[in-house]
Amino acid sequence: MGVGIVPFYEPQVSDDAQFNGDGKGLAKDFDILNEVAIAAGLRPLRDFAENEFEEYADETGSFELTYHPIGKGLATVEGLMKEIRSKPDVATKLSDPDYALEELEELARSLRVAERSGARFCFFFM
Repeated sequence: MGVGIVPFYEPQVSDDAQFNGDGKGLAKDFDILNEVAIAAGLRPLRDFAENEFEEYADETGSFELTYHPIGKGLATVEGLMKEIRSKPDVATKLSDPDYALEELEELARSLRVAERSGARFCFFFM
């Protein structure tokens, strides 16, 4: 079992908007994807990410996460896909470019569907 990055939505979204990846490819190359985003003039994924669930529990045991407009995260995800597809030197930095693209594509699909419901999101390490 490894760590993966998944989107959390607020409010909850329909089943068709749920992320159907494991996020492990995103987590494995997280630092590289952030570097690629910054070099391309995009907001890095880390700007939308939360870490350990326990860190966000308040005194009542509820979780306080910072949610973001989906359009901002979607711009980063789509920009990363473009960079990986159009620049071979970027793709070679990733441990498994095909897996990273597959996960980014699924993430973009999930974000697009969730955006239609007016939800906000954050990325979460699971």
